[in-house]
Amino acid sequence: MDKRCDNGFEKVWEESEREAAGLSLSRQDVSEICNMHEGYVKQIETGSKLPALPLLLKICEMLHTSPNYLFEFSEDKDVQDVLELLYTLTPDQLKAVKHMISSYLEFKEKMEE
Repeated sequence: MDKRCDNGFEKVWEESEREAAGLSLSRQDVSEICNMHEGYVKQIETGSKLPALPLLLKICEMLHTSPNYLFEFSEDKDVQDVLELLYTLTPDQLKAVKHMISSYLEFKEKMEE
């Protein structure tokens, strides 16, 4: 019986996927950046282990992606692009964007009435 975890890392960490994303990280590079054993990186890649949340977030930051993308919660490229941009904002910038989106949605709702 296959006990692998369907964790999305295998897809993202495949060499071709890393290269397409502009990343040239080896398993050793990932292990050094994340301060973990190279064997553990392999277990995450193959789906036999899942990382703890702090490590997951560090890995996502390193891969310039989000947990949502890794776990395929959002398959829409536009949503992924917006999320990537949002992750680069300061807290004040994020508040401003949130306000702009709320204002836009309120305006749109009024226009549809």
